[in-house]
Amino acid sequence: NEDIDLIIDGGQLPGIPSTIVDATVYPPKILRKGAVEIDLSFD
Repeated sequence: NEDIDLIIDGGQLPGIPSTIVDATVYPPKILRKGAVEIDLSFD
């Protein structure tokens, strides 16, 4: 089934680029890096 299970929308934020993460794959994949550094490691 390829339907979308969840979308999280934080709304429009002024001047701060967002990060887009593909959580349909393991490990999750960053599709677009935003202004905040994130760590997707599962140690």
